[in-house]
Amino acid sequence: MHSRAALAIGMALHELCTNAAKYGALKSDDGRVDIRWQTVEQEAGSALVFDWREFDGPAVAAPGKSGFGSTMIERMLARQLDGNVEVRYQADGLKFQLKVPLSNVELQA
Repeated sequence: MHSRAALAIGMALHELCTNAAKYGALKSDDGRVDIRWQTVEQEAGSALVFDWREFDGPAVAAPGKSGFGSTMIERMLARQLDGNVEVRYQADGLKFQLKVPLSNVELQA
């Protein structure tokens, strides 16, 4: 993985974990986080799709204002990796998806 991609994704994971522990699923003993990633074929080529889904935690609502973490996840991550980030604040838990061209995260030999 490119060091730039590793750093960006690592920072996003840190922010997701921190928020889940403070406000989301990991704040509750019953809460859980489901993390999945896969590669998919698209018209433009292969892409990495990373999904984070929280379950069984406290009810979730969108924050009133965006802080540094939200901005970093939603804008900077997508821009830095030339990908797409979707964050949905659903009552049953936060849903996060990163979709990025595989060539932007692969380490070329």
